[in-house]
Amino acid sequence: MAMNLIDLWYDILEFLFKKQIRSHSVKIGTEHVHFQPGGLIRIEADGSYCHLITTNKVYLISRNMSTIEKAIQGWGIIRVNRSNIINVAHIASVNSRKRQIIMSDGAVILIPRRSKKHLTNHLVSQYQVKVSQSQSAGYHS
Repeated sequence: MAMNLIDLWYDILEFLFKKQIRSHSVKIGTEHVHFQPGGLIRIEADGSYCHLITTNKVYLISRNMSTIEKAIQGWGIIRVNRSNIINVAHIASVNSRKRQIIMSDGAVILIPRRSKKHLTNHLVSQYQVKVSQSQSAGYHS
């Protein structure tokens, strides 16, 4: 009897683990968006719409940036400027001198001049991101 319960427990854990790995479902307003865990790279504003860019697909969402930002709060995301929210885990490099963040998909996100110091300090202190000061492409993490 005990062995069957252990087997059942492992089956339940395996099911829950697989279910968790398959996809995240985020409700943004009345829309549900499904994507792989860690697959969110960045969100880009486009007028009154946003492009949610994942490793597999680009979603067009009819919500503003602040609504999306609230829905995915606490996922290791930061708002870099008025048009971009990024997933810190997908930062390929940061070049402070050029005020650029290079993402894992090759996108170049410009860091606003006024928030450069605060943003780079935040990336280093909160997320241990390496920030390059050189004119070269930057340090790859």
